Amino acid sequence: MEAKVFIQGVFSITGAGPVVVGKVVDGMLTPGMKLEISGTTMQVRSIEQHHEALTRAGPGENVGIGFTNGNKDLLKSVEKQEVTFFSDDSASKGFNGQVPEPNRPKGVIDSLKGLFGK
Repeated sequence: MEAKVFIQGVFSITGAGPVVVGKVVDGMLTPGMKLEISGTTMQVRSIEQHHEALTRAGPGENVGIGFTNGNKDLLKSVEKQEVTFFSDDSASKGFNGQVPEPNRPKGVIDSLKGLFGK
């Protein structure tokens, strides 16, 4: 699962660390998702809107995002840009493909012969 967020601003909140204010452009943002900037991965700790905690935020919502192990300088480097958050089960983290094997049933082999010229 992925979510794209336009980062509007980065602030330091005493006791909370760096907080990003942004608008969700695409996907669904949830706590636990990750953001990688310059090889450093930060995890979303919380999402808030008007001082109310959210369990998720969808397209069009303006939110505040708190991070565990957040780095203000790295977050500032992507201010006024769109970034992609991802979860561990994100499709962008890998690719699963299927390769036909020669010992498949005769119907499958016959249908592939035209592709391979045999």
